[in-house]
Amino acid sequence: MAASVAERERIEARLERGGLAVEFLRAPELLFRVVSGLRRALYDRRWIPTAKLDAPVVSIGNLSAGGTGKTPMVAWVARELGARGRRVGLLSRGFGARAGAGNDEAALLAELLPDVPHAQGADRIANGHGLIERHACDVLVLDDGFQHRKLARDLDIVLLDATRPWGLAGRSDRDAPLLPRGLLREPPSALSRADAVILTRVDQASTAELTDLRRAVERHAPGKALALASHAPARLRALDGARAELAELSGRDVDVVSGIGNPAAFQRTLEALGARVREH
Repeated sequence: MAASVAERERIEARLERGGLAVEFLRAPELLFRVVSGLRRALYDRRWIPTAKLDAPVVSIGNLSAGGTGKTPMVAWVARELGARGRRVGLLSRGFGARAGAGNDEAALLAELLPDVPHAQGADRIANGHGLIERHACDVLVLDDGFQHRKLARDLDIVLLDATRPWGLAGRSDRDAPLLPRGLLREPPSALSRADAVILTRVDQASTAELTDLRRAVERHAPGKALALASHAPARLRALDGARAELAELSGRDVDVVSGIGNPAAFQRTLEALGARVREH
């Protein structure tokens, strides 16, 4: 979704609020549900073939249209694999990338993982072969790969944002609308394909919410590994690269501009650091 932060917030707020305009989206949601369900069934029955690469593939994905923290998780997994002596390569689709250049995620991953080769593009199979052949990668991390079933993977890790696990705030797994009436690309039942589920931003959810979420995950992915993660800010950095301590935000009025999938969670992080957000 290529909306601005303000537009994203308005879209999400409208969907959460409901009303006549949102009810008109039931028909296209039903069509999306049928088409995506048929696609899943064809892959599940192996009537659509998948390609296997000559290196293990670890997929980091989610059910919703962004906002769960995939990029920092991709960086963390890549570092952990590298620390174990593996030659890691990154694969991603590269939505919003300019011709001849990577997108914002590619720039961030290049900064976080300067020694890890990264291939962006629609043909992740060809790019995977390229990483193996040109860079001798012996494990590949596939960013946002849960729905990209054309490429076989050896480990499927799915992230759920604990503050809005089913796309829209306040929705349960039993009332989780798909696109375009909600933000889910697949229904919660798709978690059965996951090898591991990670609940992110658990520090922003209550104990009761986490308990309910654990039960829901167990319903859809019984016996699968479940882990908890939080996003902890490390430092402040100015446009000129200068760094400062987080304590400098305490008690200060700030205006916020964000370009991420869950801007509300980012604002809560700033407020937890003592900042007074005037405008976002």
